[in-house]
Amino acid sequence: IPAADPRVADHLVEGRTVAAGALLLAEAVRACSFAAPFALADVVWHRTVEIGAGGLAVQAVERDGRVEIRVDGAAVAEFAKTAVQEGLPPALPTEGALDRLLDGDALYRLLTGAGVGYGPAYARIVRLTSSGASAVADLAAPGEAVPGPLDPRMLDAALQACAGIVVGDGAGLRPASIDRLSV
Repeated sequence: IPAADPRVADHLVEGRTVAAGALLLAEAVRACSFAAPFALADVVWHRTVEIGAGGLAVQAVERDGRVEIRVDGAAVAEFAKTAVQEGLPPALPTEGALDRLLDGDALYRLLTGAGVGYGPAYARIVRLTSSGASAVADLAAPGEAVPGPLDPRMLDAALQACAGIVVGDGAGLRPASIDRLSV
Protein backbone atom coordinates (compact mmCIF):
# COMPACT_ATOMS: atom_id res chain seq x y z
CA ILE A 1 0.00 0.00 0.00
CA PRO A 2 1.61 3.30 -1.02
CA ALA A 3 2.54 5.74 1.77
CA ALA A 4 0.22 8.37 0.25
CA ASP A 5 -2.83 6.05 0.38
CA PRO A 6 -5.28 7.52 2.95
CA ARG A 7 -5.49 4.12 4.70
CA VAL A 8 -1.82 4.69 5.58
CA ALA A 9 -1.35 8.47 5.56
CA ASP A 10 -4.44 9.29 7.67
CA HIS A 11 -3.31 7.38 10.79
CA LEU A 12 -0.87 9.27 13.04
CA VAL A 13 0.39 8.43 16.51
CA GLU A 14 2.53 10.98 18.33
CA GLY A 15 3.31 12.70 15.03
CA ARG A 16 4.42 9.52 13.24
CA THR A 17 2.59 7.75 10.43
CA VAL A 18 1.89 4.27 11.73
CA ALA A 19 -0.10 1.35 10.38
CA ALA A 20 -3.54 1.10 11.94
CA GLY A 21 -3.87 -2.25 13.69
CA ALA A 22 -7.19 -2.56 11.85
CA LEU A 23 -5.38 -2.15 8.52
CA LEU A 24 -2.94 -4.94 9.40
CA LEU A 25 -5.90 -7.22 10.23
CA ALA A 26 -7.82 -6.29 7.10
CA GLU A 27 -4.82 -6.94 4.86
CA ALA A 28 -4.17 -10.32 6.50
CA VAL A 29 -7.84 -11.32 6.18
CA ARG A 30 -7.76 -10.35 2.49
CA ALA A 31 -4.48 -12.21 1.89
CA CYS A 32 -5.95 -15.34 3.50
CA SER A 33 -9.07 -15.07 1.28
CA PHE A 34 -11.53 -15.09 4.18
CA ALA A 35 -15.14 -14.52 3.20
CA ALA A 36 -17.89 -13.23 5.45
CA PRO A 37 -19.15 -14.45 7.78
CA PHE A 38 -15.98 -15.23 9.71
CA ALA A 39 -14.62 -14.72 13.21
CA LEU A 40 -11.18 -13.98 14.60
CA ALA A 41 -10.04 -14.80 18.13
CA ASP A 42 -7.10 -13.89 20.32
CA VAL A 43 -5.97 -10.96 18.16
CA VAL A 44 -2.71 -9.55 19.52
CA TRP A 45 -0.65 -6.66 18.18
CA HIS A 46 3.01 -7.07 19.20
CA ARG A 47 4.37 -3.69 18.15
CA THR A 48 3.67 -0.44 16.35
CA VAL A 49 4.58 -0.38 12.66
CA GLU A 50 5.94 2.96 11.50
CA ILE A 51 5.39 3.67 7.79
CA GLY A 52 8.25 4.95 5.67
CA ALA A 53 8.28 6.45 2.18
CA GLY A 54 8.02 2.97 0.67
CA GLY A 55 4.55 2.37 2.11
CA LEU A 56 3.31 -0.82 3.72
CA ALA A 57 3.60 -4.45 2.61
CA VAL A 58 1.73 -6.94 4.80
CA GLN A 59 2.26 -10.69 4.69
CA ALA A 60 -0.01 -13.24 6.31
CA VAL A 61 1.44 -16.62 7.30
CA GLU A 62 -1.10 -19.32 8.23
CA ARG A 63 0.20 -22.03 10.56
CA ASP A 64 -1.42 -24.40 13.06
CA GLY A 65 -4.78 -22.60 13.04
CA ARG A 66 -3.23 -19.17 13.59
CA VAL A 67 -2.34 -16.34 11.24
CA GLU A 68 0.86 -14.40 11.82
CA ILE A 69 0.98 -10.90 10.34
CA ARG A 70 4.42 -9.85 9.15
CA VAL A 71 5.83 -6.53 7.97
CA ASP A 72 9.40 -6.43 6.64
CA GLY A 73 9.78 -10.08 7.67
CA ALA A 74 9.01 -9.42 11.35
CA ALA A 75 5.92 -10.67 13.17
CA VAL A 76 3.84 -7.66 14.24
CA ALA A 77 0.48 -9.27 15.10
CA GLU A 78 -1.35 -12.58 15.14
CA PHE A 79 -4.81 -14.10 15.46
CA ALA A 80 -6.75 -17.35 15.14
CA LYS A 81 -9.63 -17.94 12.75
CA THR A 82 -12.52 -19.40 14.69
CA ALA A 83 -16.11 -20.51 14.17
CA VAL A 84 -18.83 -17.90 13.86
CA GLN A 85 -21.09 -18.09 16.90
CA GLU A 86 -24.74 -18.73 16.20
CA GLY A 87 -27.46 -16.56 17.67
CA LEU A 88 -27.82 -12.88 18.32
CA PRO A 89 -24.97 -10.63 19.45
CA PRO A 90 -25.17 -9.18 22.97
CA ALA A 91 -27.69 -6.37 23.34
CA LEU A 92 -26.35 -2.82 23.20
CA PRO A 93 -26.97 -0.52 26.16
CA THR A 94 -30.02 1.70 25.75
CA GLU A 95 -29.62 5.45 25.21
CA GLY A 96 -30.87 6.15 28.74
CA ALA A 97 -28.16 3.95 30.27
CA LEU A 98 -25.36 5.99 28.67
CA ASP A 99 -24.58 9.26 30.43
CA ARG A 100 -21.71 10.80 28.45
CA LEU A 101 -22.09 12.15 24.94
CA LEU A 102 -19.40 13.40 22.58
CA ASP A 103 -19.89 14.48 19.01
CA GLY A 104 -17.25 13.30 16.55
CA ASP A 105 -15.44 16.63 16.41
CA ALA A 106 -15.07 16.75 20.21
CA LEU A 107 -13.85 13.15 20.29
CA TYR A 108 -11.22 13.76 17.61
CA ARG A 109 -10.00 16.88 19.46
CA LEU A 110 -9.62 14.74 22.59
CA LEU A 111 -7.71 12.05 20.70
CA THR A 112 -5.47 14.61 18.95
CA GLY A 113 -4.62 16.01 22.38
CA ALA A 114 -3.69 12.46 23.44
CA GLY A 115 -1.29 12.14 20.49
CA VAL A 116 -3.49 10.18 18.06
CA GLY A 117 -4.49 11.93 14.84
CA TYR A 118 -7.03 10.71 12.33
CA GLY A 119 -7.46 12.05 8.83
CA PRO A 120 -10.71 11.74 6.87
CA ALA A 121 -10.17 8.06 6.06
CA TYR A 122 -10.29 7.09 9.75
CA ALA A 123 -12.35 9.85 11.40
CA ARG A 124 -15.66 7.96 11.10
CA ILE A 125 -17.30 8.50 14.50
CA VAL A 126 -20.21 10.93 14.26
CA ARG A 127 -21.39 10.53 17.85
CA LEU A 128 -20.12 8.58 20.85
CA THR A 129 -22.18 7.81 23.96
CA SER A 130 -20.71 5.98 26.92
CA SER A 131 -21.03 5.10 30.59
CA GLY A 132 -18.68 3.02 32.70
CA ALA A 133 -17.42 0.11 30.61
CA SER A 134 -19.89 0.58 27.72
CA ALA A 135 -19.59 2.76 24.64
CA VAL A 136 -21.76 3.02 21.53
CA ALA A 137 -20.58 4.87 18.44
CA ASP A 138 -22.52 6.05 15.41
CA LEU A 139 -20.19 5.60 12.42
CA ALA A 140 -20.23 7.25 8.99
CA ALA A 141 -19.58 4.75 6.22
CA PRO A 142 -16.86 5.64 3.73
CA GLY A 143 -18.02 6.46 0.22
CA GLU A 144 -15.72 4.03 -1.57
CA ALA A 145 -15.08 0.35 -0.94
CA VAL A 146 -11.73 -1.20 -0.15
CA PRO A 147 -10.62 -4.66 -1.29
CA GLY A 148 -11.52 -7.55 0.98
CA PRO A 149 -14.31 -8.39 3.43
CA LEU A 150 -13.06 -6.21 6.33
CA ASP A 151 -12.92 -2.42 5.98
CA PRO A 152 -10.01 -1.18 8.15
CA ARG A 153 -11.51 2.30 8.42
CA MET A 154 -14.72 1.02 9.99
CA LEU A 155 -12.94 -1.46 12.28
CA ASP A 156 -10.53 1.26 13.42
CA ALA A 157 -13.47 3.58 14.15
CA ALA A 158 -15.09 0.85 16.24
CA LEU A 159 -11.84 0.55 18.21
CA GLN A 160 -11.74 4.34 18.58
CA ALA A 161 -15.03 4.05 20.47
CA CYS A 162 -13.00 2.61 23.35
CA ALA A 163 -12.00 6.23 24.03
CA GLY A 164 -15.48 6.58 25.48
CA ILE A 165 -14.61 4.25 28.35
CA VAL A 166 -11.11 5.57 29.04
CA VAL A 167 -10.97 7.87 32.03
CA GLY A 168 -9.18 11.20 31.59
CA ASP A 169 -7.73 12.51 28.36
CA GLY A 170 -7.34 9.18 26.52
CA ALA A 171 -3.52 9.27 26.68
CA GLY A 172 -2.05 5.84 26.07
CA LEU A 173 -5.14 4.61 24.23
CA ARG A 174 -3.72 1.99 21.86
CA PRO A 175 -5.36 -1.35 21.19
CA ALA A 176 -3.17 -4.28 22.21
CA SER A 177 -5.61 -7.15 21.77
CA ILE A 178 -9.15 -8.23 20.89
CA ASP A 179 -10.67 -11.37 22.40
CA ARG A 180 -13.10 -11.95 19.52
CA LEU A 181 -14.17 -10.20 16.33
CA SER A 182 -17.09 -11.43 14.23
CA VAL A 183 -17.70 -10.17 10.69
